[in-house]
Amino acid sequence: MSYRVRRVSADEWLALRELRLAALRDTPTAFVTQYADERLTPDDEWQARALHASGAAALPDGRRTATLVLEAAESGRWCGMVSAFQEPEAVKPQVHLVGVYVAPADRGRGAGAAEALVRAALEWAWDEGGAERVRLFVREDNQRALSFYRRLGFAESGVTMQYPPDLSFTEYEMEYLAH
Repeated sequence: MSYRVRRVSADEWLALRELRLAALRDTPTAFVTQYADERLTPDDEWQARALHASGAAALPDGRRTATLVLEAAESGRWCGMVSAFQEPEAVKPQVHLVGVYVAPADRGRGAGAAEALVRAALEWAWDEGGAERVRLFVREDNQRALSFYRRLGFAESGVTMQYPPDLSFTEYEMEYLAH
């Protein structure tokens, strides 16, 4: 199967909501936000998220953000997503990747879906986000994700934090530096 990655448009808020909720149901321990909370988010907030993620408007604090969706090339079915947020207050201009998700049927090293998604997010971070550093967090027990990000060139930064929904777990910050 082949995939394409593109930025969500402002009018696709409903599809964005459905994919995000599917991600939270499928892999709850990969995300800080939990399904029970996110499903109660009002429509106007989803509309604002899609507006900002599309690039049509900056966040209220001026930061730029993007949400990229992964589509099956033949059908247009959404099968993954990632969001990227500028963090201009950092020592080096950086972008934080959150909400990385690929649907179960599209996972696996041979598929290339997750790699296409993350590489597109890196391109956005360098080209539009002005980043010198891209970071994300991975829960300590998610060995598959840790291995995947290492293979793409991310490395643990040494920063850790407790996983907010369950403080008995640690999350590792991983970083990718501009060359």
